[in-house]
Amino acid sequence: MKPFDLVTLLIISNAVQNAMVGADSSVAGGVTAAAIILLFNRGVAELRQRWGFAASVLEGSPSLLIFDGRFIPSHLQVEHVSEEDVMQALREHGLDSVADVKMAVLEVDGTISVVPKEQAGAVSRTRKKVRRQR
Repeated sequence: MKPFDLVTLLIISNAVQNAMVGADSSVAGGVTAAAIILLFNRGVAELRQRWGFAASVLEGSPSLLIFDGRFIPSHLQVEHVSEEDVMQALREHGLDSVADVKMAVLEVDGTISVVPKEQAGAVSRTRKKVRRQR
């Protein structure tokens, strides 16, 4: 779920609540408000899909917090994330130290993705049995 979708759900719940308990307690008013909000959400989704610029404006972009075992203080400050928050995410991923991290990224949904150094250099190899012709 995108952050914009969550906001849409909150606005719909508020609009329907007002239709249920407000001065105009008609079902048609609540359904109309919800339909208009859903149509607006659909239009914004189309904009995000067609133009990448709209997606970056409406949703933001991922931010690199750690690269090659070192914090990036300017990115932490811009994103309002503390080193303790990042360390908690590292522990959740089974890492004890920043030195073990190739990169950590704050995703647009608020989660922190972590790539350990040992995994960053690993290459997946498949073995194929080759039959030699005689």
